[in-house]
Amino acid sequence: MAGAEVAEGSMATGEIAGWYCRWIPDPARSALEVACTRQNRRQAGIGDPVEARLRIELGPRGDILVQHGIWVVHDPAERQRMRWGEEEFTRLDDLEAWLKQVGLPAELAGQITNAFWAVREGNA
Repeated sequence: MAGAEVAEGSMATGEIAGWYCRWIPDPARSALEVACTRQNRRQAGIGDPVEARLRIELGPRGDILVQHGIWVVHDPAERQRMRWGEEEFTRLDDLEAWLKQVGLPAELAGQITNAFWAVREGNA
């Protein structure tokens, strides 16, 4: 999304750090949906993510709520398992650190965090 203006309800796509992403901001709800797919799936090791779907929104107390489904390589036969759940953060830095911890590239984690900040601030 680097510098892209995206209208409410519209979708932007692009490649970031070897991942192809679709972005769907919802400024009216201070929410962002992101769907990313790793382009070089064959190079992913066991435990590495190959696809992620995230819904990030501002919670009622001003916290950051994340619903996620992250597909990771499970075994040498390249079968995948989905890790899913919900997370809650109080700071954008914590969100970015978590995105890196689950295996997303730092550049992609930063772009997701910045895009959510823009939606939250009404600049998307």
